[in-house]
Amino acid sequence: MVGRVDTLVHDPVRPAGVFEVITTTPDAVEAATAPAPGLLGAHIHATPDGERAVVIAEWSDATARTAVAPTPLPRSLIVLL
Repeated sequence: MVGRVDTLVHDPVRPAGVFEVITTTPDAVEAATAPAPGLLGAHIHATPDGERAVVIAEWSDATARTAVAPTPLPRSLIVLL
């Protein structure tokens, strides 16, 4: 049981970060997680059947994300923090 929920407070000096959630095939994971300026981390989760992978990429800001690919990848969700 969660006894307390903390709120997220952003540093007013730094721009907000970006999380991108992508559903892809396992063979496309490497392209979705290739090192790039502004990519802080990528978390990969495979489905139990091994047919799909969910990639959660954390970017420093929206500018860094769009510099790599100006449009969202197919089947992706972008969340600004």
